[in-house]
Amino acid sequence: MKKFVTAAVLAASVSVGGVGIGTLNVEAAGPAADAFLAPSVRPAIRRAARIVTMERVYGSNYRIYKARYPRALDWDNNGCSVPFSVPITDFYRGVFQKSCDRHDFGYRNHGKSGYDRLSVDNRFKSNMQYQCVVRYDDPWDLPARALCYVAADKFYDAVRLFGGGSW
Repeated sequence: MKKFVTAAVLAASVSVGGVGIGTLNVEAAGPAADAFLAPSVRPAIRRAARIVTMERVYGSNYRIYKARYPRALDWDNNGCSVPFSVPITDFYRGVFQKSCDRHDFGYRNHGKSGYDRLSVDNRFKSNMQYQCVVRYDDPWDLPARALCYVAADKFYDAVRLFGGGSW
């Protein structure tokens, strides 16, 4: 669903040539709202989209840029959605939640970040594998880590096969 900038709510001071001419009331409800209010921020928004799309999971850029550009970028996510429920996918949806959120961000903001689908999907796989390493870091956890890698491969394969319609 596309969001649009509509009237009322957020007041922004308007000036021409350094002289204040009044207040512009704009509801910053849509992804383009921040860019609408400050055209000079558009390159920064594209840069933020690129950084967040390729960020390693557990990094702080997602949180920082979400606070900085809450409406200029699409932060919606649907978690690790899978078309069917089986115990292994149910368990790993929780494990891979942060990777899935970043992947959703990459899909929803690819027009601003400039990354192609394969790059976003490959970062998704890399992030899930990293989560496996972090979660199962003890040498006794090697069988669990191996199973986690298998689950990451399955999530990645599903995204490559069925994710094109969301791009």
